[in-house]
Amino acid sequence: MPESPAHPTARGVRELSRQELGELVDEFVQRAFLPTHHEERARPLRNLLEQYDLRPVSALQLMRKWVDADPWDFWMAVVAALRDQPENKATPGLLELVASEDVLLDTVCDPALYSLEVALELSGRLGRVEPMLEVRQLSRLVNRAPSGDGAAHAYRIRRALQIVGRGARNDRLAPLLMKLLRHADGKIRSKATLLLAREFRNLDWVAQQLTDPEPRVRANAAEGLWHAEDSPEKSSLLWQAVEDGQARVAINALVGLCRMGDGKAPRRLEELAAHACHRFRASAAWGMGELADVQFSDCLKRLARDEDSGVRRNAIRSLVRLRGRQAAAEAGGQ
Repeated sequence: MPESPAHPTARGVRELSRQELGELVDEFVQRAFLPTHHEERARPLRNLLEQYDLRPVSALQLMRKWVDADPWDFWMAVVAALRDQPENKATPGLLELVASEDVLLDTVCDPALYSLEVALELSGRLGRVEPMLEVRQLSRLVNRAPSGDGAAHAYRIRRALQIVGRGARNDRLAPLLMKLLRHADGKIRSKATLLLAREFRNLDWVAQQLTDPEPRVRANAAEGLWHAEDSPEKSSLLWQAVEDGQARVAINALVGLCRMGDGKAPRRLEELAAHACHRFRASAAWGMGELADVQFSDCLKRLARDEDSGVRRNAIRSLVRLRGRQAAAEAGGQ
């Protein structure tokens, strides 16, 4: 990925005009999932918004304490209070709070509030006004102690990593990703491993990750090597990973070798497609789809008749992908 320069017009949410901030907040409100029991959730915030006209300082202090304790719960209340009710526009005090406390940066990473597709769109919108968006998002989550539900906090970090993964390379992410390698959640560790291996391409470091006891970490380390510059060292690491006892690790390594043009890798991939373990056959079918090479057509057709439903499903998907690639190539040649 190319490195991402700061957006030339990025000013930061705090520097937006009241109208611009109001429009941004309204978009975040309207595109969020409406919380369950939304009327009940909205009541405390509506009371504070009513108090704001009479006692703005105390009302704002109470809202700020709420944000400090749990910005996601606060934002759910905002969504519940303002959603589909034009008369309940955000007050100046609420807008000031949202901007000063970086509420939007936090909440866009919550899967309970936004789908991945919407989160990516809103992050893109936010990134046009907020410099170093991904770094600040991830930093706030990594350095914040989870309040209440630790599992929910882990889901938010995973979402932030998905957003980071769609962005451009940024060297300032490396210390945060390294910190996440020690996280208790295996999915978070594996995603951080993938991003580090993909973006920073240190083969010695990747070699260490390929010995990690967590299979997801090893698999993502192998996948991260797809993006490293071809070299004998890279080839050696991938062939070592092919011998891993976990299917996903071995197949990720073979996909990388096939992309390098290694002549032995396609045959080994077909061998694993006949493995006694259905996980290897299913992963091999997936890998063939990633490569979308016609040489695997016959093998995929056999796998599409496999006794295991997961193998059949992956094989059919890969055949569809392969045919789509062929159709596109034929159309381009006309």
